[in-house]
Amino acid sequence: ISLSNSHIKTYLDYYVGLPGGPGYAVLINGAWGIGKTHVVGKLVEQLRTEGKAVNWVSLYGVQSADEIDLRLIVAWTAQ
Repeated sequence: ISLSNSHIKTYLDYYVGLPGGPGYAVLINGAWGIGKTHVVGKLVEQLRTEGKAVNWVSLYGVQSADEIDLRLIVAWTAQ
């Protein structure tokens, strides 16, 4: 992770460390093609190797709340 993205790692460390689960999601927003998926994928991999329970759901192409729900269910059951 580059220094320019270290704030994302810092926040995700805080987020996954919240006692009792955070109760909310984290959204990484930015222009298409800037590397959000790459950065988050690397961070999720790193957090998992540190023994932290992390689920990652991409909302790319989602067009309805039902689709978000389905992706969350799939991610949850894949653990």
